[in-house]
Amino acid sequence: MNFKGQNKFNHEVFWKESFLGEKAKGGIFHRTFDLNKFFEKVEETEEIVGLKFTGNDLEIITRQRQNTNVNEQNI
Repeated sequence: MNFKGQNKFNHEVFWKESFLGEKAKGGIFHRTFDLNKFFEKVEETEEIVGLKFTGNDLEIITRQRQNTNVNEQNI
């Protein structure tokens, strides 16, 4: 899959594991243009399967791309 122009994490919400649905609000935004470009670059060779936040650091968890092209599988 090619995600250029549309990051596959658009409109996704990653909830804190300990959050049980009590009252919350949105409205604090941070522009992530460079992060989206970085995700696209990573996704050229690997599939992003998770994100881990530790303090100010973001770890991108990836796996090897699954080969979905039938012709390439039979080579």
